[in-house]
Amino acid sequence: MLEKSYEMIIDELKPLLEEQGFRAASADDGEVYESDKKAVKVRFDEQKKMYRLYIADVTEGSCGEFAELSTWLFEDDADEKEARSIGADFRDTLEEVLGIKKAAFNARRSQIDLPSKAAPGATPGIGAFTQRFLTICPQFKDDYRDNVAQYGDFLYYDFYCKKAAPYLRELLIKNDKKQLTKFCKMISEMYIDGDSEVDRVIVCCILGEAVYDDEKLLETLEGYLEGEDYLKHILKITTSLIRKDKIKSEKIAAKQPAK
Repeated sequence: MLEKSYEMIIDELKPLLEEQGFRAASADDGEVYESDKKAVKVRFDEQKKMYRLYIADVTEGSCGEFAELSTWLFEDDADEKEARSIGADFRDTLEEVLGIKKAAFNARRSQIDLPSKAAPGATPGIGAFTQRFLTICPQFKDDYRDNVAQYGDFLYYDFYCKKAAPYLRELLIKNDKKQLTKFCKMISEMYIDGDSEVDRVIVCCILGEAVYDDEKLLETLEGYLEGEDYLKHILKITTSLIRKDKIKSEKIAAKQPAK
């Protein structure tokens, strides 16, 4: 997976590098991409289990000292989706450093359509679920486009954890009965009708992420999921797993050296 992940990260970067006149060159420790002004390289730190993005100035054909721009943890169990996320993040970082991020981002964003409903008789997938979510929460339409523009694909785990879960948590804290009733009705319907990936997103990224650290909010949420006993059972298991995973992640982060 390590060799494949490196290739995927570079594939995310290549269109930008080629557009900006970077050419591949060899170095003692691997590939380097150079233009007339800058040099870029990506390296994997085996000891820290991290991908690192570096950049250097090029003066009169001579490459200067590389400085670190961005890092991403990539452990043994990481998958292709994580590799794509790293490549997208590195690409955005380079666009910002090279002074082209805003124009490139807005160009991609303007071309993005909102997802559609499921076809008649088809089991709703993430696209159809997202269409329902954006229908009852239209304030997140621009955030959806931003997610796709930033990563080149819809990273729905990232979107729902960062947007839907905090929104639900806010509604629960306020106990906004009108909005919670509408939101949870949609969630309940899509949990029944949607495919297995929709179910995972609902339980893990939205419900679980919103209440995993607060028993009172969990109880409030369960009140709006009346009649959904199986969903509530799965939710309790999931919140416990999320708490354990958060603790593990905090311990890993604490061991990382400060930049």
